[in-house]
Amino acid sequence: MDSQDRRLARIIARFAHVADLFAKLSSRPYDFGTDERLYRSEIHVIEAIGRGRSRTVTELGTSFGITKGAVSQVVSKLDAKGYITKERNPEYSKELLLSLSEKGRAAFEAHEALHAKISEDFFSEVGPVSDEEFDAFERLLGFAERYIEKAAEW
Repeated sequence: MDSQDRRLARIIARFAHVADLFAKLSSRPYDFGTDERLYRSEIHVIEAIGRGRSRTVTELGTSFGITKGAVSQVVSKLDAKGYITKERNPEYSKELLLSLSEKGRAAFEAHEALHAKISEDFFSEVGPVSDEEFDAFERLLGFAERYIEKAAEW
């Protein structure tokens, strides 16, 4: 094995380790300022509603690339916990329009603040990053993404 092969093997091993760490981090629930822990799927539904990207179960499913049934389960949990409100669409009575309750808005704002802090912490640790470095990293992540999608088909 030559030097470049060894470097590539080390990079792949570290990438796999980072992916494992991210998977562990993503599966943990967090408190977003409401004294109640929310899972990643729950806070991302809150985020989509809070940013106005999705106001219905169908739009959420399309946005996340998952079934309406899967979204409905998360929406039902968030409704039961008091994070969202539902109201009939006056233009189409079969459709429910989703919005954030006061509690949901608080979780949304805490989630936004967390992302801002993560970015700030990341860049204070890494330091200045050039456009070329960003481009190279994006290309590498794109390759990794395509590789993982392909590997999932094996």
